[in-house]
Amino acid sequence: MIVHACLASYEGRLATLLETASALHFVRLDDAGPHTLHVRPFRPTTPMHLAATLLEADTHLLVCGGVCGRWLHTLEAQGVEVIPWLSGTEQEVLAALAKGTVDELVMPGCMRRLGTTGGVCARARCRTRRERNGCE
Repeated sequence: MIVHACLASYEGRLATLLETASALHFVRLDDAGPHTLHVRPFRPTTPMHLAATLLEADTHLLVCGGVCGRWLHTLEAQGVEVIPWLSGTEQEVLAALAKGTVDELVMPGCMRRLGTTGGVCARARCRTRRERNGCE
């Protein structure tokens, strides 16, 4: 099975927040493991622009750190699967993707670790804070 994925990165690691990523690391995952296709600079503008960039590269999977609900919902509505709330180096993330163990890289304290939230932080205070800041 071949999967094209993109890591939202900052200096060789997943960016803490998608909006702070400085590079998009495009990879192909197949039975032989991950292969870098290309890396391109990234300056976040809008979630629609990011979705178009990913789909133009035939990439339907985005792996990132934290992500605002508005960005997450827009990307998913455009057909991009998002695996958020992960942390680690690009190499750690690629190895986890290849082995199917990305849940081991979930950010500390994230409720997603329990498998109950579908990828979105379920803590009420986080949700309320994001809504108050206009992120949702």
